[in-house]
Formats: sequence, C-alpha cells, structure tokens
Amino acid sequence: MHKGVYIIVDDWIDTYVYYPSKLDRAIDLLSSVYNNYVRSGEVYLILTVQEDTWWRFKGSFEKCGLFQRECLLNIQSLNFTKTEKQNMILCHFKHYNIKVFSDKGRQNKCANLTKLRNEWNFFFPVMIDLICAMELEKAQERILMNGFSYVLQKYFDKWLEEGDVNQKRSFCILVFAAFLGGKVSLTDFKCPISGPLFDKVCNKYKCSFNVGTELIQNKSPDQEIEMLLGENKHLKSCLYQTSCIQNGIVFIFHHSSLLKFVLSYIKEKGEIFFIENVHIDILMKHCWIGEPQCALDKLIAEFGVWNCPVKQPEGSVSLSTSVIETLAKRIYSEKEKGYRIPEWDDHIFMSRKEFKTFWKKVDHSI
Repeated sequence: MHKGVYIIVDDWIDTYVYYPSKLDRAIDLLSSVYNNYVRSGEVYLILTVQEDTWWRFKGSFEKCGLFQRECLLNIQSLNFTKTEKQNMILCHFKHYNIKVFSDKGRQNKCANLTKLRNEWNFFFPVMIDLICAMELEKAQERILMNGFSYVLQKYFDKWLEEGDVNQKRSFCILVFAAFLGGKVSLTDFKCPISGPLFDKVCNKYKCSFNVGTELIQNKSPDQEIEMLLGENKHLKSCLYQTSCIQNGIVFIFHHSSLLKFVLSYIKEKGEIFFIENVHIDILMKHCWIGEPQCALDKLIAEFGVWNCPVKQPEGSVSLSTSVIETLAKRIYSEKEKGYRIPEWDDHIFMSRKEFKTFWKKVDHSI
C-alpha cells in the first residue's frame, strides 16, 4: 500500500449537472489539488462518475491533469465476459439463498440471465442484484422479452393493486422512504416535520395506520410499521436495514437506481402530488423539466449558454412542462420557509425560459 491519504468521492460531479456554470471553478480547484498534493503522492484521489455524466462534461475534464488517460479506469457491463457474468449470478444465488434443484437448471438460469441487456437506468450487476433480491428470477423470460424496467413496473403495479391492507401499508412506507430521499428511520414516522407527510401518503393510497383501524395482532401503529419494515417481503426486497448513531435503525434503498425508478413510478401516478410532497432536495437534485416543444427552445436546451449539452441526465425524474407552475410555487414556498438554495440563479431550472416565466409570477421580489 502506498503511503499517503486516500480520498474516495462517489458521483462527485452530479451537483454540476444542476449547476453547470460552477464546473469551471471546481475544475480549477481540482487542478490545484492535483498539482500540489496528488502528483507528489501525498493524496490519492479516487473520483467516480457515471458514464452519461462523464461524456456530458468531458471537454471540461480534459483541462485538468487529474483526468489524463493513464489515470482513468472505465468499468462497463459491456466489458464483462460470459464467464464473469455467470460467476456474478452464482454469487448472488448463494447470497440470496436462491434454490436451484439441479446443475442443469442452474446452468440454464445462468445462461438466460447472461443475456440481459443494459437499460437506461439499470446495468447488468444492478439488475442481477435486484432480480435476486426481489425474487424475479422466475420471470427471466418476461425480462428478456420485455425488459427489466417493464417487469419492475408490473411488480410495483401488482404490489399497489393488492387488496391486502398491509400490502398497501407497506407500499406507503416505500413511497414515504422514497419521498424522504431514499432512507427512513422509525423516528421519521412520528417526527413533527415528516410525520404529516406519511399521513398524506397513506391518504393518497387510501390506507391508514390510525388507531381504530384494522391492525395486525392488535399491535399499535408504531409496532406495525416496525414489523412491516422488518418482515414484509416486498419492503425487504427494496430496503435494507442498517443503523446510524442519531436515528438508530435506518432502512435504505438497495440501489440509487431503484430509488430513481420508484420516484419516477410515483410521479407517473400523480405528478402534482409528487411535486407538492417529495423532499425539496429530490426536486432540486434528481428531477428534470421535460423536453421543450418549439424548435428554438430545443436548440437552446441542446446547447445551453455554458457551451455544454444539457440533455436530461440518465435516471432523473422527468417533469412535464404542464406542471412547471406547481414546481415554481413549491420551490418558492420552501425558500419562504427558510430553505437555502445557494446560487439559485445558477440552477439549471433557471435556464429554462418556461420556468423563469412562472418564477417571476410567484417571486414578487423580482
């Protein structure tokens, strides 16, 4: 092991997708860090970035010595051999205790799953993990025929439409966790700030945890929530249990790509409800205003004022132009409550002509 400090920053560039005008300053800072600390071996800096984001800003990266070709490692699902994919599948079968009753059956399942193709928000390793975690390996033929995202959507449709009251309640818990940014603790359900949000979600999907409603084994609402988080098969397939010092037990989405999928799924079930209730950080860092309609706006969106493409990032939640006024009102209300948005004028939303029109209507200080 080399001497020196190792620093790992995951998806470090994502912020600049929403604040592209700040990227040049960040590149200058990285160049200084590279020249003063990295070249000498005092610091070993490891930065990860999604391929979509890398190509978005590749021209700016080339200005920094940190991103010389010999310093780059491209890890792609496309580069996995069939044997590597099979080993990955078998490791997941073992981890999730998936029973295959014959060697031939195991070989057939592996052979079929190696044919999975990358999708917009899901790559091979993540798909294999989610297929095993959500027990979708029996649906492999439908996945190969219709795609993983399609089968995943049907999985959530079936979960949402189940008549069992506790399945509906478990779905509400999943929505609540997604609205909070991908993780939830038991204290969030009773918190004065987030607690009312959970009640709104339950009302939206027509179920309740209120005292007096049908509960499992005469448990209190708090006890039932804890039991569903720990035992419900659907919830366990989406959220894993961990802990932190402040909040005790915390349940977190298995993958950020699954979180983004669930957010998009919820948005499709009610865009206004989504905008009015999801955490403001989700709107600011994971959502994108949909494609403009006129040819001129499309050209501006394709090559913005920062001389870099501003197409919708992979995995982001697409908001239609019909709800821009609702989006502007929500952001303004959060600012009125004291939510700080540093350099708000540089946010990507403010580069959209449609959004700025509504923003001027709601922000009377302009």
